[in-house]
Amino acid sequence: MKNALLWLAALPATFATLTPCVAAGDVIIEATGTVFAANASASSAFNGAQVGDPVLVHLEVMTPGMDVAPGQFTTYMLDAAASYVEVGGVRDALTDGQGSIQNDFPVADGIRMFGGPMASGGSLSLDVSESTGTLFGSTDITMELGTWPSTTWASYMFGIFGGGNFIEFSLPDVTITLPSAGTNYCGPAPLNSSGASAEISSTGTSILASNDLGMLASGLPALSFGFFIVSDAQGFAMNPGGSQGNLCVSGDVGRFIDQIQSSGTSGTMTLTVDLTAIPQPTGPVAATVGERWNFQCWFRDANPQATSNFTDGIEVVLE
Repeated sequence: MKNALLWLAALPATFATLTPCVAAGDVIIEATGTVFAANASASSAFNGAQVGDPVLVHLEVMTPGMDVAPGQFTTYMLDAAASYVEVGGVRDALTDGQGSIQNDFPVADGIRMFGGPMASGGSLSLDVSESTGTLFGSTDITMELGTWPSTTWASYMFGIFGGGNFIEFSLPDVTITLPSAGTNYCGPAPLNSSGASAEISSTGTSILASNDLGMLASGLPALSFGFFIVSDAQGFAMNPGGSQGNLCVSGDVGRFIDQIQSSGTSGTMTLTVDLTAIPQPTGPVAATVGERWNFQCWFRDANPQATSNFTDGIEVVLE
């Protein structure tokens, strides 16, 4: 790793700053399917929708929810700024709405959103139910994370209706997940000797007081040594210091050299971030709420000659 540390020390100090990310909701509901029938109004963003077009509904809801029937039916306010519908690659925003989770209400379990208004007209409805009441154990959406294929649902209504729109979607696959603590950028990374693009993702939360933020680098070559780097500024530089990858941070770059590690046989590396002591060239600093920190993993590679490579970057906005 000595050469890698020397390469990092020799990197340029400044690069162009990229666009910052937008804060998101607390829990993500996604439904995917295809267009089953399409007759959109001329003013709709989806006027060109065709039967068979892929559909993605991305809803971000805020917790805690409001109990309509405690233990059986709870609604969650939508974060409209982060919620949208894509049909055939065309995106339209939701402007308001609520998502709901039902548990034995009165018998079935399900996920609902009725009449969420769309920016270009019409409203989204997502209503999927199974008939046994065994899918969920509560209406606390943070406790009901998972993925359910379309075959889970006994009944459904899924589409954009009203305002001259009738776009019906097929029975959907549905996932409920927690959002990543960060937003990826500067990707995909160039292929490495494993044949894949190395990716970085976050674990834990971006809540400063929790101090449980972590990083995971995957898609690395097996048995490769590396470490994570961090900066409060984004950037882009191709092949820095002879590397085959792209450097996605700039400014004052800190190095987690106390956590140099091998990717092992799984091609992964992990990082525990102490938000009270983020490494910087002049010494560790304590993070504060509202700061944006950018992370990347740098690792040895042989593609085709011995050199180094990078994951993409991820930005974390501390709350």
